[in-house]
Amino acid sequence: MEQELNEILFDSLNEQGFILQEKCSEEINDKSSISKWHVNTTEHPVFLKEQDTRIDIIIRETDLHNSSKFGVIECKRVNPSYHCWLFGNPLFETPTHAITHILKLSVETNYNQFKVFSVKHDFNLKTYIVDNWWMQVNIKRSNKKNSDPQPIENAFIQVCLGVGGLLTERIRQISKTIKDGAKEFYDISDTFFIPIVVTTCPLYVTKYDLSDVDISTGKIEKDKISFIGLPNSPESVKWVLVDYGAPSKTTPEMVFNNFHGVDPVDLEFFNKRSIFVVNSSHLTEFLVDLHTV
Repeated sequence: MEQELNEILFDSLNEQGFILQEKCSEEINDKSSISKWHVNTTEHPVFLKEQDTRIDIIIRETDLHNSSKFGVIECKRVNPSYHCWLFGNPLFETPTHAITHILKLSVETNYNQFKVFSVKHDFNLKTYIVDNWWMQVNIKRSNKKNSDPQPIENAFIQVCLGVGGLLTERIRQISKTIKDGAKEFYDISDTFFIPIVVTTCPLYVTKYDLSDVDISTGKIEKDKISFIGLPNSPESVKWVLVDYGAPSKTTPEMVFNNFHGVDPVDLEFFNKRSIFVVNSSHLTEFLVDLHTV
């Protein structure tokens, strides 16, 4: 009986992602002298649009003087023996410098006004950029579907909620501090928020030409599709950048106050959030390059 209980407890521990989150935090702090990022806090509660949530890990860039960057990390432990994550046709054939769309908070010089924008921001690292689709793939075939986009979609929504909640909290806390007359603590004018999903899943990127898709079936022949890597031998990538159309429930209301348009295409830039998806084995390497060009 004790042996059986021990096995149940052991399996339960590895079933969830708690120790992955702890290990990622340890890795970030242990390598902070190399990456120039450190853990700011973990399991941080935030609130946005009647939604309570927690951010797994918040990291902060170490060497900044006139601005501040926060990385909001969502950890997803998925058994790599059973699942992988597959991403759609990249925008460019080869990895390119990460040109992202992230949220920026600006504090006006008189300290009584805040502005929140979705802005373009360039990072030093190179990555495949995807903006069309993604799915979790069951490597071991069963009676279930081979693929499901929802687990990745859920991770994206969660990390966007974290970004929106942290930004809203920062505005609230700065406002309180200013009201108390302690302006000198907030001479940082701009704050950037970077959504990051760290997963144990292998990451694959597909390539195809839309002219080879049969519009009557919505399918493509096997010999017309390839994956990043050698012919007939897909290779996992270290990370990808996803340009994600963020739901309004994940977006602070102040963002909507700073843009307008009558055509959906006019609003595309402001609805877009760039999310880095990183395989956990390459977390330190990723953070080393996650700095402004």
